[in-house]
Amino acid sequence: MSSIWTYCQILSQSKKHLNRYQDGGTSTKKKKPSLPLSLSSIHVPVNHVSTTILVDTGAAISLIHDRTLSNMQHQPIMPCSLKEVHNANSGFISLLGIVKLTVQIHHLDTHIDAYITRDLICHMILGRDWIQQNYVNVNFCTNRIYLYNGLASTPLLPISRSEPVIMSLSHSVVIPPFHQKFIYGYVPLKSLDDALFTPNIALQHARMVLILHSLLHIRDNRGVISIINNTCHSRYIPRNSPLGFIYSSTATAGLNVIYASPMNFSDSSSSSLSLLSCNYCGVRFSTELTLYDHLFHCCTACPSVTR
Repeated sequence: MSSIWTYCQILSQSKKHLNRYQDGGTSTKKKKPSLPLSLSSIHVPVNHVSTTILVDTGAAISLIHDRTLSNMQHQPIMPCSLKEVHNANSGFISLLGIVKLTVQIHHLDTHIDAYITRDLICHMILGRDWIQQNYVNVNFCTNRIYLYNGLASTPLLPISRSEPVIMSLSHSVVIPPFHQKFIYGYVPLKSLDDALFTPNIALQHARMVLILHSLLHIRDNRGVISIINNTCHSRYIPRNSPLGFIYSSTATAGLNVIYASPMNFSDSSSSSLSLLSCNYCGVRFSTELTLYDHLFHCCTACPSVTR
């Protein structure tokens, strides 16, 4: 499985020099395409043809499937210097050319030079080139994307809970040497019980940290995961780093889950203190982070703690 916001290498036909780019939701093997790396999808006209598009902040370039392109009128296809994209899974995505497209967001026409490929697992991806050019803000609180500080907007398509979504780091964090830290990750889902988290292997390799698989609950778009630094140097992980994938899970047998009632994280009233408590000793906590820290350091009765 490819990770979100994985580092990719762009391979030029004329040069064998490898550059580091961030790539998004593209397949890595033609016979076994990977899952999309983001689920921020919109349905808008592209060259006057309604098209479902993945808006991926992790994609360096915008791409369109050649079958999608064949269903619309467009300007002549131009040759491109990039012939294939090599991503973190050691797979290749062939690029056939580049074409100028018009993407309509509400009443606003935007323009993008999109790379054409047959190896895309969705109709089209709008990457950071389009996002930065049009000052796009993907807002999961309102489930809309906004251009030019709200000059135009369009709704995000509903996310199926059967599909994996990306958990990203809400705030930058520093993990001290030989230390485990519990952190909040952001998910574009309001709430989800018994969510299965699988870590981003590329991030672990790049930052030399260990991110644990876990079963957790999503509340107010946030969940708690654990990161371990077993090196003698502090490890910095920047904001918005892709931590891994969240899956809806119904198989919880044999797994220890911390159950908590839905809560408003911004509510600091005393009533919220009773919502989080240790299943083993009954001690109450105001946040999930302090509860997880208690389970790791103090409550030796908890069988889910591994030292």
